[in-house]
Amino acid sequence: ENSRNTEAEVTGGTITFTTPGPAKVQATASNSVTAFAPGGAFGGVGIAATIAIADLSGHTTTTVNGSIMNASTILISSIADNTVTAETFIVGVSVVGISGALASATIDDGANIQTTVGSNSTLNATGTVTVEARTRNDGNVAKGTALGGTAGVLAAGTFFVSTAELNGNVEANMNGHITGGTTVDVNANATNDAEAHTLAGSISLGGALAGSVSYAGITNKAHVTASGAQ
Repeated sequence: ENSRNTEAEVTGGTITFTTPGPAKVQATASNSVTAFAPGGAFGGVGIAATIAIADLSGHTTTTVNGSIMNASTILISSIADNTVTAETFIVGVSVVGISGALASATIDDGANIQTTVGSNSTLNATGTVTVEARTRNDGNVAKGTALGGTAGVLAAGTFFVSTAELNGNVEANMNGHITGGTTVDVNANATNDAEAHTLAGSISLGGALAGSVSYAGITNKAHVTASGAQ
């Protein structure tokens, strides 16, 4: 599990440039979690079970509740990439064999990338004012993979489950006042990818059974929104 948070914040007050210069308040992060669970069973009666769970909940946020005055340009930004990978691999060989596996990869609804300018803030620049939240590199990626099989002389059974779910949002919220600037850009951009892969096989001279379930989802919590109130 990775619950590390990355935050940049201007808590209050006013920053005034006597000579116009660039102002940047930015939080950047690359977060990853990997879980790998191999397994196997060999013998007369072989039973193998593995579980790999990878979970990421840390956020990347930039918050400005103060004012920035007489800047040349203003950039308020949150940028991150989040990668979660869970993988299981099982091989079973026996007279009677049973194998089961679960691979679960989740980006939680707390793993948000958010930029917020508060309602009491004032931004003033002679050039561009940018408020942004976005992913970089491969973006937000959740991958669950369960692979393997069972061989049994008399009987073999295999059941694998893989899941991948993405819940983190990307938001840019401009709630303050802009009193100067040639261009104002409030934007949120994200690349989201959830993948689940399952390969399960059974072979036997007697009876063989194999089953698999794969679920991959990007939920409605993983929205990408930009808003400007004033």
